[in-house]
Amino acid sequence: MANGLYFYKLVSPYPEDITKNCKLTINEIDSNFLTLKDADIKSFEFDRENKLLVLTRNNGEVLVASLSSVTYDLSVSTEDSSEGLTMTIRYDGPMGEETVTIDGIVTRENLKDVIGSEILTKVITDGTLVGDGTIDNPLGLAPGEKTGMYAPVIKFIDVTAGEHLPIVSRAGTRFVTAEYLSVYGYLYNWDAVKIIKQVLEDEGRGWRIPTKEDWDKLLNSIEPCEYRNHESTDCHKELGKVSGKYLKTACGWIEQEECDCLSVGGNSRIIVVDEDDPGDMYDPSGIDKYGFSIYPSGVGEKTVTGGVRTDGYKELSYFWTDTHICNDENQDLYVKVFKSNKGGVVQEAECTDRLFSIRLVKDYTGGNYFGSEIIGGNVYNTSLSQNTRQVWTTCNLYMTNGLTPVSEGENFNYCEPNNGDIDIIKKVFFINEWNGSYWEKKLLVDGDTFVINESAPSGETIYNLEYRVQKDDECNYELVPTDDTTTENVLRVVIPMIEAIDAKVEAETERAVAAEHALDEKINAETARATEAEQALDSKIDTETQRAKAAEQTLDEKIDAETARATEAEDVLDEKISAETERAEAAEHTLDEKINAETVRATEKENQIEAALNAEIVRSTTKDEEHDGKISSLEDRMLVTNTTYVFKFDKENGGVTVPAVGGQEEDALKIIFDGNLGEF
Repeated sequence: MANGLYFYKLVSPYPEDITKNCKLTINEIDSNFLTLKDADIKSFEFDRENKLLVLTRNNGEVLVASLSSVTYDLSVSTEDSSEGLTMTIRYDGPMGEETVTIDGIVTRENLKDVIGSEILTKVITDGTLVGDGTIDNPLGLAPGEKTGMYAPVIKFIDVTAGEHLPIVSRAGTRFVTAEYLSVYGYLYNWDAVKIIKQVLEDEGRGWRIPTKEDWDKLLNSIEPCEYRNHESTDCHKELGKVSGKYLKTACGWIEQEECDCLSVGGNSRIIVVDEDDPGDMYDPSGIDKYGFSIYPSGVGEKTVTGGVRTDGYKELSYFWTDTHICNDENQDLYVKVFKSNKGGVVQEAECTDRLFSIRLVKDYTGGNYFGSEIIGGNVYNTSLSQNTRQVWTTCNLYMTNGLTPVSEGENFNYCEPNNGDIDIIKKVFFINEWNGSYWEKKLLVDGDTFVINESAPSGETIYNLEYRVQKDDECNYELVPTDDTTTENVLRVVIPMIEAIDAKVEAETERAVAAEHALDEKINAETARATEAEQALDSKIDTETQRAKAAEQTLDEKIDAETARATEAEDVLDEKISAETERAEAAEHTLDEKINAETVRATEKENQIEAALNAEIVRSTTKDEEHDGKISSLEDRMLVTNTTYVFKFDKENGGVTVPAVGGQEEDALKIIFDGNLGEF
């Protein structure tokens, strides 16, 4: 099944036509049909003298047809109908009367009848225009827009000081508010993203964390046709060629000049892509072509000590998407990375514990683009992408609803870029007008002027004062009276202000006196209470003193009793020691007697042993002499060494006979083998 029809237009002579070398979107095709108005006939006339038919188109082109050779007695008549203007031309030709009829001619007068409101039913505007471009409801300047000055407002409301706009008001009611706006925003981890998603869902205004597809549609829409590859699922890769260049700011990045004053997104813009002028595609420096204002806010990472470390300030900017790899919640998430040295946008896969920036997006429905909106309690400027029908915030999210900053412990889920060393919040001013349903907001820029009406209770305006929005050298916005304010006008403002201040001072004085009186009463009551408390404390001290004395006396008695018991125990111990000493002396005397007796017995035993030893020595000497004689006799009967003998083997007895030295048979040595020893 085809996804749609593709239309191509290479060259168009009309400047408002979309000229591209690739397919056109449906919005671009609609824009091209606008050129048909130039071909419409604005007027026609017949020059009777020269017999010329003259047709004039809306674009000023004149079409002339000469009828001099074929006309005679020419007459022209017209008739209006629902089909358009019908022009009938009659003349006498060679063959008689001829008639030529032209039907369906569209003029400005019959445009409504012919085409009604079939075209130009919606006009995309940033709020400065009203109407839808049809005959019944033509375009016009919004009532809130004036040349050089905005329509008057009722009063000034300082939201930064805790004041608030009314919840509802009469349609057309206007206030000027001072509010905070941020461009760098905060850095968030995925836990914070989940909380923010719930806040956006509860508000029900259509805002969401952009998916990978949301980012891809925006980035592809501003790339030349041949570089539209952001829908790729590849990670750690630069995609596209100029989308990063077009969306990054022209200052604040490495190798770019410092930003004199941080842009807060300016007034709203509509992103209309001009493919005929892609710029220098080989220079990655940002040019902020569409007011999208991507600043290099860097990234944040948790440290092992539970803190945070930020990095990449001035070099890169990471943005969350709401899309997991392979659409698996257990996988990492896609993020879009803008880098100082890349003209395209890098696609990465990141885990959930790092901290990145956030932009918001919603689908454009034809009537939900307002230029500025309150989201989560803060004001954000917005931009409309005409090609993708998306509305984007033009500054980073700085919502803190239900979130924990890094200063409150290791369970934090957001932090400031660059460790808080940059001023991410600016004070700005808005025109607010109630449209019957909500407050429409428009950012005031440097040089804008307006008048504040201060009215009496009766409703009569007693003075007006004109203010101009002015930015100082420190890039702070403030309201100052215009230079042409006269002294009379100033006095008309100042005198009532002084009177109001005096009234406030008087009221404050009365309130202070009443407060002082109430304070005196409280002091007296507190003094009486303190006196009663002091008396009660003295009573408690006396009671405690008596209790302590009684306890001290009891303790002395216990000490005396314990001392007497210890003395008795000491006497008993002395008696036991004396008895033990006597027993030990008796035991020692008995031991001495036993030692003496044992010494006498040991001496007698020693003498007996010595006598036995002497007798043994004598016996042993005698034995030795006898042994020596036997040895001498045995030597005579032994074999002589180093001599060869023939042994006689006795088969009957299983033995061997070794002859004696002297040859005597009785002295021979017989060896009997008990068992079969094999052959020799």
